[in-house]
Amino acid sequence: MSIVIKAPSGGGSISLDTQQSVTGDHTLQLPTGVGSANQVLRNGSTPGTLEFYTLPVAPTVYELGNGQTWQDVLSSRSAGTVYTNSTGRSIVVNIVTQVNDSGDANYIEVDGVNVCKNHTASSSGANNREQMTMTAIVPNSSTYELSSVGAGIKLWAELR
Repeated sequence: MSIVIKAPSGGGSISLDTQQSVTGDHTLQLPTGVGSANQVLRNGSTPGTLEFYTLPVAPTVYELGNGQTWQDVLSSRSAGTVYTNSTGRSIVVNIVTQVNDSGDANYIEVDGVNVCKNHTASSSGANNREQMTMTAIVPNSSTYELSSVGAGIKLWAELR
């Protein structure tokens, strides 16, 4: 019986000849330099042969929060300015605003879409000093903006 293992990219082949029948599981020790990372052996296109197959590389998947930290970015952010997430992964934006009067409103837009909105509807006037929190996930390469009408920014933190 002959088993032929084809080296990748036409780099020759390794032939193992045996005169006896092989049964059961056996380990095949390949010489150093044959094959490479992310390669496995599979049935070849010719019956009785094996060939190297390069496994597709799965895209890197990042869990939100894994390897990221909360950062206070209040001093470098302002309402009405469009920012772009260029971190290479999704981030979380957390903003606390203080609304002062009835009708004060604020919202977060991601890629031009309102994803979070807070406003006051009471008529308590200047005595109404509610602080409201908004949180949004911003995908990589997306833009985000705080639009605010009459509200002051008390906190702006980003998980990045």
